[in-house]
Amino acid sequence: MKRYINEWSTANFLAFGLLVLVAVDPAVSRADPEQNITRNHTLTTALEGNSYEYTYTSGHRYQLRFIDGQAHYQLMAGAEDLSSGAYPYVARVVGPNRYFVQWWAADVKIYVTLLIDEQAREIHSSWNSVSALDFETAAEGLVFDVADIHKIGIN
Repeated sequence: MKRYINEWSTANFLAFGLLVLVAVDPAVSRADPEQNITRNHTLTTALEGNSYEYTYTSGHRYQLRFIDGQAHYQLMAGAEDLSSGAYPYVARVVGPNRYFVQWWAADVKIYVTLLIDEQAREIHSSWNSVSALDFETAAEGLVFDVADIHKIGIN
């Protein structure tokens, strides 16, 4: 699988990056990014106070809490460095008990997107590092993953 990811990354990562640049960069895009966020997509605060404990297929186990407009995460197992952080997030409802969540982790330059499906008890994730030009390193860390939710709670 690593070979497949590397081949895909080398050829398509640059094309995807160009697509993101055109879609996101106000100097390139004709649309106002602030208007795009709110025009067709109603943001929600429904996740405020919720917490999730989940484990990815990679073995990384996390706790994620939504408090005062910030996504607080704690890596609980699966790596030597049990990192944590808190970042402002935006979310919207995409179905019954399904939420699309995004945040920018400025300190590590990673953009995170989650699809939280409480009914299926799964979290689908993707991340993109704007500084990850080392394709080998980017391919070793999964860009897309799915996690099983073990616990859903209220903070």
